[in-house]
Amino acid sequence: MEILKKLFFVAIILLSGCIIYGMEPGQSVQALVKTYMLPDDQEAANEEFIALLDNAKQQVLISTYWITDEFVVHKIIEVKKRGVDVQVIFDESTQTRNDLISNFLKNNIVPIVFPSQQPEADGSLMHNKFLVIDNQIVWTGSANFTKKAFDPNVTRFNHENVVIIESSNIADNFKQGFSEAKNDAETLYVRVIANKNQNDLPNFIAEISTRLLKEDPGFKDILQEEMRNLDQTQKNRVQSFFELQKKPFRPPTNNQRLFLNSRGLFKTGMSFDEASDLIGKIKEQGRMPYGQRQMPVRQQQRPASDFQKKIIRSHGINPSGMSYDEAYALIGQL
Repeated sequence: MEILKKLFFVAIILLSGCIIYGMEPGQSVQALVKTYMLPDDQEAANEEFIALLDNAKQQVLISTYWITDEFVVHKIIEVKKRGVDVQVIFDESTQTRNDLISNFLKNNIVPIVFPSQQPEADGSLMHNKFLVIDNQIVWTGSANFTKKAFDPNVTRFNHENVVIIESSNIADNFKQGFSEAKNDAETLYVRVIANKNQNDLPNFIAEISTRLLKEDPGFKDILQEEMRNLDQTQKNRVQSFFELQKKPFRPPTNNQRLFLNSRGLFKTGMSFDEASDLIGKIKEQGRMPYGQRQMPVRQQQRPASDFQKKIIRSHGINPSGMSYDEAYALIGQL
């Protein structure tokens, strides 16, 4: 194992000056390099990872295919709370994507989720695995931030490698790679918005694009550039989406929520206007001959209990026709 690690060290030293993110062949680069082979060096690699984040002072850029390890997420948020600029990119295929987005947004980190599962991505992935810390240190290798890579307590683990390079020149190149992936993802957001009706937009693209428009001047530049390449129908969709985001958010009423919940059509984050439009479509379908209806038919459900109805009525809401689950959900919000 020690021989393998030394050979790997030599290979990185020889190659780092010519192949890392397009550096010119023959360019001389001085770099301090450390290598870890997992799982044998798992404990040492974990300690190094924690130390790097704990000592970050200005900026941490994280570009990785998957993040599913809760400890890693906790450390990233901890760094942000210290006032460090933290930027994160991960792939849409991450299993814990929705929880991860919510957790980051709550802690003032706007994650860039590369939309690899959308047709506009044409099968492309965001497959990087690296960190850039204070424009000086690069952590890279084969490992995603998953328990199988870094948690010593799992029964089945991955065989991975980690390389840590201390060089501002190499860090600059990885930083450029981060920017390229970020710009590509944001360009795809605009194209997805241009190609889909608002009700069909993936929630994460709608949510992240809205935050980017408010907080990231670079996204506005991408938006303006992409608008030049769209046809009129696509432009109308994009303009309509972002105009809607500027309006004060009005939540749906309890009756709207109950009506749509009873049909399994209510979505978290839905506005009053969106709920009204959808309810109008449902009612219109209800006036059609039965064989032509396309909206889902309500399934037989356990009715609300008398006790639940009593609580709901005390808040001025009519519980007639409400299911047990709907009543339970509503009471939790009252």
